[in-house]
Amino acid sequence: ANIADYYWCSVKSVFKSRRDELMFFTSYLYDRITYSVRLGLVSKEPTSVDELLQIGDDIEFSDVEKLLEEETIKFREATLKRGSQRENLLYPRVEELDAKRRGEVLQELLAEKYPTIRWNFKWNNYIVVGVPDGITEDFVYEFKTTSSRFLYNYIKPVALAQADLYGYFFKRRRKRVQIHIVEEKQTETSESNVDVDNALRVLDSFRKVDEGQEPKPPKEWKCRSCEFKDTCPLYIHTFK
Repeated sequence: ANIADYYWCSVKSVFKSRRDELMFFTSYLYDRITYSVRLGLVSKEPTSVDELLQIGDDIEFSDVEKLLEEETIKFREATLKRGSQRENLLYPRVEELDAKRRGEVLQELLAEKYPTIRWNFKWNNYIVVGVPDGITEDFVYEFKTTSSRFLYNYIKPVALAQADLYGYFFKRRRKRVQIHIVEEKQTETSESNVDVDNALRVLDSFRKVDEGQEPKPPKEWKCRSCEFKDTCPLYIHTFK
């Protein structure tokens, strides 16, 4: 998600990734240990930090697919248990919620439901951690919300890039992207082939900015509520 945010603002994309790196490492380590135990790949308790960090080195992508199959079975069983029909709920009052919380509420109520799994992938000198909103045998699924049709046009490239990244790393051919526009109470749906070139392009663009290449300034209005504007050299030198 942070890498795909490059299409919103390249500097914010990098700053968020740096800020969240410890959280990503925690997810990376947790998944490697947990999955290794589930797969029966751990034979003894580690006795050193080096041994702990080596857990998960022998997990193959086929193992991740096997775990996803287990999650799919659990998902189907849970769906059958609670019934296939979704409850008819009133559209929630989300006007006073901040964007993050609003997105969480609307995703829980409106997004299509699919099984998923979190995993990490090595690319260049990075480890990329990702968990799609859904993964089937055929496609990856991504759901986002935005307040207006105006912002939809800026959110859509981010959502498509995120789905392309998921499709590239999880080796799925198709992507299904839904963006819910709050002011219209309408969801726009896009389904197409995963654009691997787009995934690689945004990865490489992110890398270049992270390594010091001067980024292009975003639209100035994007900076007004940005959490990084007081420390962002691009904002300070360009707009302030």
